[in-house]
Amino acid sequence: MEGFHGRSLPAKQPAAMAKTACAAGPVAYRAAMKWIVALLVAATSLTGDDKKLPTELPKLKSLATNGSVEAQYQLGLLYATGETVPQDYEESVKWYTMAAKRGLAKAQNNLGVRFERGEGVNQNFCEALTWYLKAAEQGNAFAQTNLGAMFARGNGVRRNVEESIKWYRKAATQGDARAQNFLGHNYRRGNGVVRDLKEAVKYFRLAANQGYVDAQNSMAVRYKNGEGVEKDMVKCLAWRIIACEHGNFTAFTWKAKDSKDMTPAQHKAAEDLAKEMIKQNPKLIPAPPADE
Repeated sequence: MEGFHGRSLPAKQPAAMAKTACAAGPVAYRAAMKWIVALLVAATSLTGDDKKLPTELPKLKSLATNGSVEAQYQLGLLYATGETVPQDYEESVKWYTMAAKRGLAKAQNNLGVRFERGEGVNQNFCEALTWYLKAAEQGNAFAQTNLGAMFARGNGVRRNVEESIKWYRKAATQGDARAQNFLGHNYRRGNGVVRDLKEAVKYFRLAANQGYVDAQNSMAVRYKNGEGVEKDMVKCLAWRIIACEHGNFTAFTWKAKDSKDMTPAQHKAAEDLAKEMIKQNPKLIPAPPADE
């Protein structure tokens, strides 16, 4: 998806240089862009240290005020998601900033998301880039994907497809579904890489098998058109059925179109295949994330 271009900065400059290349003022995100960013904001599951934190807000705030970086992060998360407290992005930014300045990668990434989306702070792609880079260099897969997306769109930095792919690969290797999906599209289009439909299918499948609905729809298209795989309308429809389990509007729309000329036997085969695929891999229909 196309992003917006502001002033640029060479791709190889360090994080400190990002602030010198500010984007040309806030711009409105399209609804789809906001949705994508929301999906893959760094929503890491609770670590062992997180689970030891108290659930009572006063105790959690006491720990955070006294310097617990995990408590600071958890408060940022609570205020961002509005779980157990009223949603308050400014308060979220306050606590994320405390943890981010002390080097906590997941807080740095989530603070970057706030700056990218302009939630609780003025929208600032350069600040977002700075925090993403800090977290990405520590190995945070969500930040690596978000950083790759910044380079792909030219948000706060000169557009650089090769640099975006570098970060996508790092995140994809760690199993990040969004990065895998992006790489699938890069290989499908030949964008920054040699066009390779089989390689595209490889990455789409990796993401789809983790329950990433966009990749599931892409798998349906690959089987419908015979791109990187043999054409197979039963498998196409099976992937649409699985994507529909997420309540995905695109899947519902194309399921009706794709199945229009299929026989009742093919319909039944696709339904049976989808059920078997879900049985073999429950991750195809993941539970909603517990955090941001």
